[in-house]
Amino acid sequence: MIGNKNGWLIAAAIACAALLLSLIIVMQSAFAAGSKPTTATLVSGVLDEWNTSEPIDGFIDSPPIGEGNAGDDYARAVRVLRDNAETIRRFHGGFRSWKSDAQEVNYKLSGEPKEVRMAGIREVSFDQPPAVAEVLRHVAEGAGKETMKYVFVHTAREDGLRVDRRIEASNDFIAIAKVLMAVTEYHYHRGEFQQSLGPQENMLVMGRHMFNERAHVDMMYQGLIIQNDALQTLIPTYEDLGYEDKTDRARSYRRSVRQLMDRIEKKLDVIMPPADENRLANPGDVFNIARNDKDRAWRVQGVLALGILKVQPQGVMVRGDERVTRKLIEKFLDSPEPLIRAAAQAARDLTLSDDLKEIEQPFAEALGQSNRGVRKLTSVEYNSDTKQLTVVFALDDNLTKEYIRLGGMNDVKRVMEGAHKTTFNWDELIVQGTFTLADQYGNEAELVVLEAKFDRDEIRKIKWGNFRPERIPEVAKTFAVHVELE
Repeated sequence: MIGNKNGWLIAAAIACAALLLSLIIVMQSAFAAGSKPTTATLVSGVLDEWNTSEPIDGFIDSPPIGEGNAGDDYARAVRVLRDNAETIRRFHGGFRSWKSDAQEVNYKLSGEPKEVRMAGIREVSFDQPPAVAEVLRHVAEGAGKETMKYVFVHTAREDGLRVDRRIEASNDFIAIAKVLMAVTEYHYHRGEFQQSLGPQENMLVMGRHMFNERAHVDMMYQGLIIQNDALQTLIPTYEDLGYEDKTDRARSYRRSVRQLMDRIEKKLDVIMPPADENRLANPGDVFNIARNDKDRAWRVQGVLALGILKVQPQGVMVRGDERVTRKLIEKFLDSPEPLIRAAAQAARDLTLSDDLKEIEQPFAEALGQSNRGVRKLTSVEYNSDTKQLTVVFALDDNLTKEYIRLGGMNDVKRVMEGAHKTTFNWDELIVQGTFTLADQYGNEAELVVLEAKFDRDEIRKIKWGNFRPERIPEVAKTFAVHVELE
């Protein structure tokens, strides 16, 4: 009896220990802190609010010190561009023609003094429509003001933000900058340096406003690009006008701009890796930037990056990362900052289907339009359990069956390369090409006529510049072509 009692006590103790161990494991899983940040976001200064090391008021004629919102003026310029879209399109086409003619004149007079060449270029006619003058006026008014608010002021707040490296609002400023650059180059190549000076400096200030708004990393980065482009002609203009001190200061400022561009590119790659790198950001770095970055734009980007982590299939991230991601999104949904709140809403609402829409774009761009009047990219589907990515497209029509098949093989290669560049977590790629076939009764239907399956590890080995479509069957797990195309 005693022996049996001891046996029961030992068994009970073992069971309790096993239960306690299981409880500890469950608790550790539930309350794990998640991944730790790497040195990429831990080094000194990486979470600081970055600025150019040189000011612009040391060399431009009219530093932006006025009151009001420069975004209002830039928004007026954007409206002019949109209301006169066809006129602006013709303006850019006319400028390209004028530039080509001017280069031809410059070549013919290459042996003549600079003034003679410029006089010859001034004889080449080019009319600027009133809409361009109106854009210049609005930009000049905005460039005189100290601050700018544009995102969620002149963009639809109800549209929110997207989980992406880009923001649509940047395109408004890129369109403005394109007009400013055309006007600048026109006056510069004619030797009208004073007239080219205003649009260049205004473009510089506009880019600076984009950077200083700190609404989104892409707005900051595109603002730096616009500043760099403006300085590309502003510096030689200062030189031609004999402004040595301004030239030196502008050069120093441009070096600072380029350094910031490089730093932003590297930091953005940490939390939103480029598509062609096929890797997921370290969750700890995303958490660190979303929580602790001193720059609002980077906190916005970090919160958006939480959406990418959220849609990863189970098992991709280490224990605790899913919980931390979910908790941070919930926390930022209550942020007092509208941009942070909007980023959290975008992260919360992102689904695999949304992610697939983002993935569809490179495939759609690579495949182009069908010549049969059907949708070229038929569908993109993902199975999170098997990690299968399936891309279906329509083959183009051609003179012979052989040409149709060869065209389809080229399209398969484009799909393979697009899949290779995506960061989506797939292991197997299935590519299906369809074409209209008729049965023995003449009934037509769009059927799969070409199918190939690939392992991701095999696709990673391909050197795309040297890879020929006819080698596809050699790297595919399986490959089949309908008898009608053989």
